[in-house]
Amino acid sequence: MGVIRQDDLVTVQKILKTIAEQTNPLILQISKQYSESIPTGETVLGLKIKPTDALLLLHQHIMEKLTPYVFYDATLDELFDLNAEPQTVKWVNEFKQSSSGQKFWPHITVGISESSCEFSREPFLVSELAIFHLGTYCTCPVKGCLARWNLHQ
Repeated sequence: MGVIRQDDLVTVQKILKTIAEQTNPLILQISKQYSESIPTGETVLGLKIKPTDALLLLHQHIMEKLTPYVFYDATLDELFDLNAEPQTVKWVNEFKQSSSGQKFWPHITVGISESSCEFSREPFLVSELAIFHLGTYCTCPVKGCLARWNLHQ
């Protein structure tokens, strides 16, 4: 997560395309479902992903290659959802120091929900890499997809 300047978006997309071409599909697995209260008083439902060596390597590679193009100075008006919660900006701006490198914790934010639902814990195949314009709570809205690439087959 981070801010990419409009002028750098094509370059970032080329870098990610190259990374996707050099990365085999990943087999991942949900290790835990979680729900946590956020500052608005709502509950966020998420899925923790078991960190595999391949996933950690992909994370490190992306962070390294995008360092010159990613900034951590987001503002609310830069998010896809113009009604986003201010906490979303805080998460984006603190991502590198709080959630990357040794602190990387792979997860999927499902969204706001008071109830939980069951997700399969069977391993699943990830065959694409994508870049999204972030929505509220750092979700990836379908209409926010900027580009996607197949991982090397």
